[in-house]
Parts: sequence; C-alpha cells; structure tokens
Amino acid sequence: PGHDADLAEQDRARDEQRLKHAGDPHGSNGRGAASAAAPPPRDADGDVASSGGPPGQDGDAAAAKNHKADDASLVSGPLVVRRRVARFHPAPAREIRALAAKENRHVFVPPAATSVVDFYGPRPAEKPPPGAAAASSARGGKASSSSDAALAAETTTTPGTTTTTARDGGGDDALSLAAAPPPGPEAVAIGRHYRAVNYNLWTYWKLVHGGGPCISRKSKEIGSAPACGTGKEAVSRLQRFGRVCVAKNRRLAKYWHHLSKTAPGVREILVEYEEERLKKRAQDAIEASRLERTKSRLRDAARFTQRSWRAKKAYAFNDDNVRVQKHAQEVFATADGEVEHAAPGAPFVVEEGEPVVRTGHVERFDVKLTDADGPTLPFTLKKHACSEVTFVQTVNYARLGVDAPEDRAKRRLRQTATTTTTSTHPLPGGGESPASFGASTSSPAFSAAGATPTLAQQMMGPPGQQQQQYQGPPLSATLRKQREQLVPDAVLVVIQNYPVSSLTHKQAMGRLTAAKWPLVLRFEKPLSRTDVAPFVDLCREERAHLLAGGAAAAERAPLRDDLKLQHMKRLLHMGIPGLVKYGRQGRAHETVLYINETMVFWRVKGADKAKNETEYLSLKYDLTRGLALYDLKYVRIDKVSPVFQSLVASSAEPERCFSLFAEGRTLDLEVAYVAEDVADGRETRHEDPGLLRAARRLLAWAFDHVIKEARGSKIFVDKTGAPIRRTQPKKRLRMVR
Repeated sequence: PGHDADLAEQDRARDEQRLKHAGDPHGSNGRGAASAAAPPPRDADGDVASSGGPPGQDGDAAAAKNHKADDASLVSGPLVVRRRVARFHPAPAREIRALAAKENRHVFVPPAATSVVDFYGPRPAEKPPPGAAAASSARGGKASSSSDAALAAETTTTPGTTTTTARDGGGDDALSLAAAPPPGPEAVAIGRHYRAVNYNLWTYWKLVHGGGPCISRKSKEIGSAPACGTGKEAVSRLQRFGRVCVAKNRRLAKYWHHLSKTAPGVREILVEYEEERLKKRAQDAIEASRLERTKSRLRDAARFTQRSWRAKKAYAFNDDNVRVQKHAQEVFATADGEVEHAAPGAPFVVEEGEPVVRTGHVERFDVKLTDADGPTLPFTLKKHACSEVTFVQTVNYARLGVDAPEDRAKRRLRQTATTTTTSTHPLPGGGESPASFGASTSSPAFSAAGATPTLAQQMMGPPGQQQQQYQGPPLSATLRKQREQLVPDAVLVVIQNYPVSSLTHKQAMGRLTAAKWPLVLRFEKPLSRTDVAPFVDLCREERAHLLAGGAAAAERAPLRDDLKLQHMKRLLHMGIPGLVKYGRQGRAHETVLYINETMVFWRVKGADKAKNETEYLSLKYDLTRGLALYDLKYVRIDKVSPVFQSLVASSAEPERCFSLFAEGRTLDLEVAYVAEDVADGRETRHEDPGLLRAARRLLAWAFDHVIKEARGSKIFVDKTGAPIRRTQPKKRLRMVR
C-alpha cells in the first residue's frame, strides 16, 4: 500500500508538471490542454487535432498562459490501472480506454458520485485551489460563446464537494469526478463458478489436465468447513503425514548421529548413558528372576495346601487330568450301557452344581434298597413344577416294611397311655413317675399328624398291626430307621454316590433306571414346624426392637443378623403362609412363599381345592410357580410396582406390601396375617398392624440379603479380569473315594 501511494503521488506531480507547460498544444503525450477560447478539435478516433494555425501562435499561447492556473480544474477523472499505477489524464473516457488498450491494461473509471479527493484521499498538506469553481464557470461561458467550441464544462458546487462534468462536441462522455459506487463481487454459485466432484474423479482430471491443489469440504458448498474424505483421499493424506513423520525422524536421527560425532563431550555422555542402561537392565532381570522363583515357591505351596484341603473335603481339582478322567467315565458308561462308575483303583469323579443361596443345615439321610424291594421302587418320584428338582410324591410304607408316620404316632401314644394306666405307685417324696410325666406331654409327631384321639380309641387299636402290614425280609434297626425317615416332599439329591444337582429330572430318572441293584439313594428331609423358630416370635422380637429404640434397644440386645438371616432362610425353605399375591390379571389370592437353593416359588391360586380333589398332589412342588434366584434384581417396600399402582391392588395397605423385582416381571405380595401354631395341630392368625409391619420388614430384609448372596455367585471375574455373568448355577468336579 505504501508503494501504491508513492506511485500515485509521483503521477500527480508529473500531471501537475504537464499542466504547467500546457501552453504547448503538443505536450509530452501529444495532447494539449484545452484553450480558454476553444478546446482543440478532435478527430473521429478521439486524438487531438491541430487548431488550423501555427503551433507557436501568440493568441493561443497567451490564452493558455493566462489560464494555466485554471486548467487543473479541467481534469475530467482519474485513470486507475490494476498494476498499481494511478494517473490523472485530461482526456475523455474513449481516449483513456484506447490508451489502456494499447498498453494492455485494465482501466477502472471511478463512479460519478465520488470525487478524486474522496476516492484517492486528500493530498498531503494540499487544499483545493481557491476559485476553482468560479474559474470553471468562467471558462464554460467562454467556451459556449465560441463558434468552433467542441467541449463544454458544467460545474456544480456543494458544501465541501465540487463536481465537474465535461462534454465534447461529438457527444462522448468525459470522465466524471463523482459516480455511483462500484458493484460488489458476484456471489460464487455451484455449477457456474465451480463444481463438486469426488476424489477419484478429481484424481483422474488432475492426471489428464493437471492443476491443483484439491479443495475438500464437508458439503457441496465451497464455503463449508474443510473436511477429508474416507476413501483414497484419506489414504493419501495419511500416507503423506506418515512420510512426513518418517522424514522428520530420519532427519533427527541423522542430526543426532552427526552431533554425536562432531560435538565435544557427546560420546562420553553416550557411553555413560549406555552403561547405566545396561546396568539397570541387568538389575531388572535379576529382580524379575528372584520374584519368579519366589512366586513359583508360593504357587507350589498354595497348590499343595489346596490339594490337601480338597482331598480332605473330597473336592476335585479343576484341571485337565480330572476332566479327562470324567470324560473317560462317561465313555465307558455309554459303551457298557450303564451309569458312570469309578475305574479300578481310581477315584470316582462326579459333577455337582453349587447352590446359589445356602439355606442352612437340612437333614439328609440314605435309603438302601435291596433286590427284594424291586424291581420297581416302593415310592414315586416326580419333577418340581417350576424347576428340575426331583421329589418324592407318594411312599408305599408297606413295601418298605415300616409303618406310616400316622401309625407310628398312634403306636407311640398307645404305648404311652398303657404305661400311664399301669404306673399307679407314686415316687418317694410325692413326685410323679416318669411314665405319668411322659403321658402329660404331647408328642410333636402326633400333633403334626392331626387331631388327638381319645384314650379309649388309642387303646382299641388292633394289636400286632405292624406285623400284619410288614412285608419282606427282616430289617435291621439301621435300615428300619432310614426307611422310616422317607416322607412325601423329600428331595432326591444323590443316586449311587452321584449328585443330581447338576442333572435335569430326565437325566436323573435315566441314571436311576440304568443303575444296578442294590440302590443307595440320598434324600433331603423336608423341614417341619418343630425344626424352625416360630415366625411369630421373630416378628414380635422385631416389633419390640423397633418400638424400644435408643437406650432401651441397647439394654435389650436384638438377635444377631447372621442368626436372624438363618432363621428366615429356614422359614422360607419350609414355607411362610399368610401372604396375598397380586397379579396383572385376576383377583388377588392367598399364597405360601418358598425358597430353595436356586429358586423362589409360591403356591398357585386354588391349590387347596386341587389338593382336596387329588390327594397325592404336593402343595409345595406340584401346585407352585417360581422364579430363579439369578433373575431377582432388588426388593422394594410399599406400593411402588406397576401392579400395586393399578386398580387391582387398590385395597392393599401400603405398610404391609413389598415387591420383588425380577427380569421382566415383579412378584407383589402383601402380609395378611402371621400364623402361630397351637396345640392339637391348630394355628392362630395374628392381624395386629404393628406385627404385620414387622413381618413385612423381616421378609424384605431377608430377601435383600438373599439377592445380594445370589448376585455374589452370579457375577465373577475371569482370568483376563473381565466380569462374567452366569445364567445358571456353577458346576464343579468332585472326587468321591
């Protein structure tokens, strides 16, 4: 910009110099200034023609000399050349364009609305010449009075602006010092000024026609943000970037290589650095070797301890040798058409499923069946309605050679009554005899059987009934005791030393069918009311602890959480009555809630009616529906589930409701009452609101811990550290000696 200003100033000075010598009609450019009397005539091409007199005519020279100060106002307009040259020409527009065409330059004519001063700015320390407007008017008047005048000047003066317009006789418009503003650049449009193509077509055009560089945009509009394509363009850019990085690295490497050879002291530093590096590498190798030896010894010690403990507990090692041995057992069993058995001199490897939740200690017993008890079993086995549990549905005690539980209860009561009637002599000191004391105590087994008969009815039982019902060979006391423990709802857990927890019901029955006699079966005895703590007692303890609070609660220490949780697990394993289940369809119904090691299940609607119609059906296993413990997510109290918020559960009390949220559904329950067993097999129902709230709190607290325990075995971390989610209980190998 400074250079352009200097050129413009030089051109202005040159034009002023020409104007001073305007007396010569044939000036430096062959164009003279307009005379006061009449402007020089022009030819058809716009060139200045001679006035008809000699060049040195005194009149023309005197006129030019008298008006040389006013000739500056005849400059019709500026000439702007694109090559940073700005000049003032006292010539019309046609002459200016012709001159520009000869010089092969582009000419810009300023608009009429802008003066030279406004367009170029005022000259430094220069003001407009005084009387310029008046001189222009006077000269215009003289030009109009001349007969051969061809150029007329019109001047209009406004405050701060002077506009002069010159017209020649031929009708050509001269340049104006004031014109309209120049039009702005035309907006760039796609399809007219540029086209958008993909990178492959651009590459082809570049190979054919040359050019470049490529302009990449996010959209077809050239004004959009820059972007990079996903095809060859991205590959090309990445390759160029990679080559640049490789070149920089090589340059740096060569630089450091050259520096290490030429700079003083660098080689000594490099040698020290390399020595330190080798020393550190050797120390790290020694330390790693020492740690590896230590880890190896610790690993061997831990493996020895683990093997010793598992051998003591009869657990198998989950390594390849045990799995191969298990597979060999299956192959030989399939070839022989029998069940798996141990090879001579080798342990028996079995597979069992780990429990999801441990429900506490439950009594287990073995039943040994000889060839005389066959060829069919003296009891029936059936599949649980909602799981793969195999349970005992009915028992033929006559074929087992023992009495039924009811008959055993009557026999014990009859023996007790006989002892009471025969023992009439009191003990010294006035105390009761042991026989009479035993008669006054009710038997738990008989209370569970039904109503208490009268003493006459007990005594009128036919003698020798056991000997009449007994069929089969004589039984030892141990076998008799084992067979007497077999009752309905007992769960099958082991067949011939093989656990069935990892088998389905069909697989268990197939193994039982293929097994050889004599059979040894292990069952899990169902819990009775005498095996668990009464639920009403736990509810009362919980209510008292909640009502006491503060110092009173500290004086009366509550039951420990671990003991309370075990009591609740055993109660749920036996079944907790007094609950009302709500569903999405149908009316609410009373139910009993159960859990086992893998399931939570409840009694279906109308179970009592079905039991009355079909006596051999099991209320716990035949008439229930359930969910897997792995499907439970959390438990919530009050009416928060969609079922409780519907119209079906509008009558439910919020302080007695809780919901178990599972995958895809909810189990919505309300505590209706708390049952308490009394004498003669009857029960009392407590509906106290405080007791019901305590019962709801206990059930929700117990299921919260059950869900946490199930989640602990559901999610585990594999060898790579990634969390794994189980969909079924874990199975493990076990060696049976």
